[in-house]
Amino acid sequence: MKRISFKWILPVVAIPMLMASCNSDEPRPEIQQYVTIDRVGVGELQTRYDASDNFLPTSANDSLCLFIKSSNTNPKYSGNYIKYTCDGSSWTPKTPFPWGGGTAEWTAIYPYKPYKEIDKENCKIQFFINPTNDDNVDLLYAYGTTSKSGLDVKFKHAQAKVRVNIYDKFNYKPDITSVRCSFGNRRSYLTIEPGQEPNWDGEDFSLGEIKKVEPQDGAYATFETYSFPWEHLYGYPCVTINLSHDIDLTGVLTKLESNKIYTFNVIYGGEYAELSDITISAWDVVEGSNTLETEED
Repeated sequence: MKRISFKWILPVVAIPMLMASCNSDEPRPEIQQYVTIDRVGVGELQTRYDASDNFLPTSANDSLCLFIKSSNTNPKYSGNYIKYTCDGSSWTPKTPFPWGGGTAEWTAIYPYKPYKEIDKENCKIQFFINPTNDDNVDLLYAYGTTSKSGLDVKFKHAQAKVRVNIYDKFNYKPDITSVRCSFGNRRSYLTIEPGQEPNWDGEDFSLGEIKKVEPQDGAYATFETYSFPWEHLYGYPCVTINLSHDIDLTGVLTKLESNKIYTFNVIYGGEYAELSDITISAWDVVEGSNTLETEED
């Protein structure tokens, strides 16, 4: 009987199987076809750590929020409000998020919090600033387009920092009980479109009383808060010391930009207060990356 050899038949069978595997848009765990966050850094910011500009929060509850829109039309490859949590060495979601191939636009917000959603479908979130509250958030953001499943996230500050330095030029040693800023927005709406600069839509509310911190730049006293960016301000912008001394900023302060620090240097003599100057600097250092405390040199 003549024997039949299968050595020429097997490759013919294997080729269609291989093609079917390559053409599948299903994630393949063996080649890690999931959206992963390879690196979280601070973008244009600089850290005080020489070895790396990455940060890895130590708390398991410390998370970021990812919005991603894939070029793959299958809706399972796009998502909003995806929570990525750090385990001390990497950032992962509770449920692995599939990578659809092609390209994807993404935006990341830190920290992840149960933000009030004004319009969930269009990713419109409401934020509120309480200047004297310890829970006041230094909001960080990053965005980009990727052609691979691993994201390289580099954050910027979404807000501006406002600082008031008070100098006791004539050694009055005044008792400064409060500083108020009548400008900026306490409430603002952030609309997120993956792959684009987040859009702030603020309301004209006073920042109110701001928090006292350690004196900066040789000042007698320093007060700080965050503010949402704005370009048009209506009303009477001013800084008020001890509820009685108003420093008029009309025509002096025309806007606040994200990722910058606005420092108002004030000379205070107990009976009067005057503005010496305003300095604007880049908010360009993240100190204590494990806790994401932000501070400039």
